[in-house]
Amino acid sequence: MQSYAHKFAHVANGVLDLGKPGGEKEVKMAQIEGRKATNLSLDPALVAQARQSGVNLSRAAEDGIRAALRSSAAEEWAEANRAALESSNGYVVSKGLPLRGYRMF
Repeated sequence: MQSYAHKFAHVANGVLDLGKPGGEKEVKMAQIEGRKATNLSLDPALVAQARQSGVNLSRAAEDGIRAALRSSAAEEWAEANRAALESSNGYVVSKGLPLRGYRMF
């Protein structure tokens, strides 16, 4: 009987590729340099569609997490700088753009 890791963790050309059975060399996920073995619960239909399309689940998950982190950081920055942004915008509304007399357009 195959273990969970045996069924789903395969490495081809040094890149983790989940769900592609075949002749790839089997390794434990924790042995992949620079990677952290993690369990995720995903919609089975979404996983099936991704596999059918050849999408690398690990890379897609990383990309999604990175995008969520960028979005969260942008929201945090906007909140932390809200007062300064409102002050700057208020100045432009009341007095116009600084140095507008020197614009060439």
